Amino acid sequence: MRLMALAFGLLVWCGPVLASTAVHPDYRVRPKVFTDDDGLPPSGVSALVQARDGYLWVGTFGGLARFDGRTFRTYRDRHVPGSLHVDGEPETGPSSDRIVALHEDDEGRLWIGTEDAGLSVLEHGEFRHLPFCDGLCQINDILQGPDRGIWVASSEGVFKLDPVSGQVVWSGRSSPAGYTRLASDGLGRIHVAGYESFHVVAGQQLRPIRLPGGNRGVRLLEGNGDGLLVGTERELYRYDPVRQQWQPLGVEEPALAARDAEGLWWVSQLSGKVVREDGMGGWAHVPELSGMGIISLAWDDEGDLWAGSGSKGLLRTRKPLFGLFSTSQLGTNMAGRAIIGDGNGGLWFGSACGGVHHWSHDGGVQALPLRKAQVGECVTSLLLDHEGVLWVGTGEGGWRG
Repeated sequence: MRLMALAFGLLVWCGPVLASTAVHPDYRVRPKVFTDDDGLPPSGVSALVQARDGYLWVGTFGGLARFDGRTFRTYRDRHVPGSLHVDGEPETGPSSDRIVALHEDDEGRLWIGTEDAGLSVLEHGEFRHLPFCDGLCQINDILQGPDRGIWVASSEGVFKLDPVSGQVVWSGRSSPAGYTRLASDGLGRIHVAGYESFHVVAGQQLRPIRLPGGNRGVRLLEGNGDGLLVGTERELYRYDPVRQQWQPLGVEEPALAARDAEGLWWVSQLSGKVVREDGMGGWAHVPELSGMGIISLAWDDEGDLWAGSGSKGLLRTRKPLFGLFSTSQLGTNMAGRAIIGDGNGGLWFGSACGGVHHWSHDGGVQALPLRKAQVGECVTSLLLDHEGVLWVGTGEGGWRG
């Protein structure tokens, strides 16, 4: 390699960089909190779903609310005296104000599970109460299967509803604790979870699946590509239903999970802590959401994470546009003075007497050894020319490679 010092303080770099280490910029989510001051019913937010028309439906223990990005419109139990529309006109609503589960099917119908009054559906602007299990059971989860049937996990058992004919077929009514979660695997098979059981639907029967590590029940169940994300009372797993293999993921006592637009999972734990996949096989703590009493999670089509709290309202988090490289990542705590793209999805950083660093598109950070040219590291400007050569301006002499 050929080095040359330039008296006017300009450095040219065309050689390799050193001290590579794979890191990613730190960032912190910044939750916005919506409460009854914003029009949200003043109670716990227990269920969330974004409809295809863009509206966010929010299930609470004080009614069903629809959020248009600015205001909340609340639909209450039609049997509650004085239940009014926002303009003062009488309004109908679901069969109970205590909403537990929400699901929108492929026809745009909103299915509403309640804690104490069974199942309701919002179709063509009208609410209908469906009198299954005498209209009194708790509906814990709702899922549309590959055959377009609506599967329901309830305190009374599991059933499939034909949304057109209204016909109901029960698949399991034997668990004294009822069933709580539903998910479909890559082959379209319906899996059913309960606090004391885990099953796959086979015909009209529930076939038990043995859980690993002496676990008895499942708290969390989500589709995960061809497999499933399963949270037992002790640990989080990826489950391959074809090979019947369990992969522990190192998250204790998982409660809820939602997957972001990058395919990474965010998980709340019974301890109140929230963690997210870091993209490198590990988990990162999300302190801004931890301790908030999260009881529901959902992502919208704009990449926002919505978290319902039992006592602190509805939280919306957005990944900030700007991340932060820490001192330990860059090896300097000097102020940034110059930044330029490298033409390959990465960036060059020049700092005030902290030298030059390169961040590649895959997250690697590398330091440029300016001191080998016996010049200072007080960078003032950067330029990448049409041949891909980096020119570095400093407050002192420079060199060229």
